[in-house]
Amino acid sequence: MSFQDKRFKSNFRLCLSGTPLQNNVKEFWALLNFMAPVKYADSEDFVEEFGDMEKQSEVKALQSVIRPFMLRRLKEDVEKSVPPKKEQVSKQREPNLVTHS
Repeated sequence: MSFQDKRFKSNFRLCLSGTPLQNNVKEFWALLNFMAPVKYADSEDFVEEFGDMEKQSEVKALQSVIRPFMLRRLKEDVEKSVPPKKEQVSKQREPNLVTHS
């Protein structure tokens, strides 16, 4: 099912994903279908046009088409001064469970 089939109306759409382009063709189509449901309405047409993205030529062809949708952050662009994540584990007692017989 595509977003075109649903009653999701909006003037603008934003999709944030850490998914690399090569992960899965249909999953990537689903992201594009959310962004432009009319243009990317059918997953089968999308797969037929861009293949399984196992060949570099297929990846390059798709990259050129989707470039207007992408804002790519490179590893060297990530803020380096952010301190590492701290995790704090807090142990809690189990609540007294009331059972009815």
